[in-house]
Amino acid sequence: MDSSKVYCNFSFFEKRGMKRVKQWKDYLILDMENLHITEDKLRRYNVDYYYCGSYTTAPIFLAHKDGVISWQAKTPLGTWLEFDIRSLINDNWTKWYCMGSWSLNSSPFKRRSIRNQFDHFGDVKIDTLVLNDVASAFQVRVTLFTIDLKISPRLYSFGISLSNGTDVGGSRSGPDGANSLVVPKRSQMPFLGGQVMCSPACVSMVLGYWAAVTDNETLDKSVTQVARFVWDSEYKSFGNWSFNIAYIASLGLQAKVVRLCNLNDIEQWIKSKVPVIVSVAYKSGQLKGAPLNETKGHLLVVRGFDELGNVLVNDPAALTDEDVSLTYDRIQFEQVWLNGSNGTAYLIYDPNWPIPKSNGRW
Repeated sequence: MDSSKVYCNFSFFEKRGMKRVKQWKDYLILDMENLHITEDKLRRYNVDYYYCGSYTTAPIFLAHKDGVISWQAKTPLGTWLEFDIRSLINDNWTKWYCMGSWSLNSSPFKRRSIRNQFDHFGDVKIDTLVLNDVASAFQVRVTLFTIDLKISPRLYSFGISLSNGTDVGGSRSGPDGANSLVVPKRSQMPFLGGQVMCSPACVSMVLGYWAAVTDNETLDKSVTQVARFVWDSEYKSFGNWSFNIAYIASLGLQAKVVRLCNLNDIEQWIKSKVPVIVSVAYKSGQLKGAPLNETKGHLLVVRGFDELGNVLVNDPAALTDEDVSLTYDRIQFEQVWLNGSNGTAYLIYDPNWPIPKSNGRW
């Protein structure tokens, strides 16, 4: 990958109807005294009216061709939020691309990604801004909404993972020793609609892991429990990366979508006892021993490496819980991960957990 970065240290230059609350953990809320009522004439949000406020970041000068947003927020009933991104390409700003309308409880409307945003600059593919040319800078705008002036959503943090979209199929990382974690085994297949529930199954497994190691049983969620809170009503599936991360973060864990460069990156997290969810795509014969013959997009949990550097996974596509633990060839796995998703991964961990030193990719 030519360039992959996570950017989280935003400064704001435009604020409308929002304010910062400083406590042990700062957050943004609506400034109820400076809001105006807006009629929902097009019924975009399935309400008669709403109030909203927004913050817009200062321009950030980082080259990118795509981007995925992660956030941690609370959205009580009757509140929701939206993120928009625009990019600077050849000294011209693109329009604002909407990265989705989100609330944890799908109230007053069902959370959804936004279709039909394509133009000559780019498009939003479910959860990812995909540009036709490399941009030199970007801005993020976050908007908080409510239908009740007594209730506000809270935004605790957000970040964006950027890459230049470079094909990295030639990457070859060497093994770094055997290491494995005990992660619960959970298949996606026993459930109605299970063929598209790989992300909820992976999230459920990793939440079960953190429930065990932190002795916090409230984190342990079943596959169907996770699925309920990550459903994208527009995409008609459970695989929206940003929505999955937002749900995990709502439980109090740190969570983000990132783009990693090779398996050595993942090995650093395994050494810190953090399992990593990754996205792969492959054709027939490209990943020997996989339950799926081929896939355009599938998530699984990396739980370790053997002494040869081969990858130990929990693959939820296995038919039963007992069969999800598999070992994949290191070179094959790295190719179908890096080529298939540009190294996309979910990083999920307890806020007080010691993690690898940041290298700009997390």
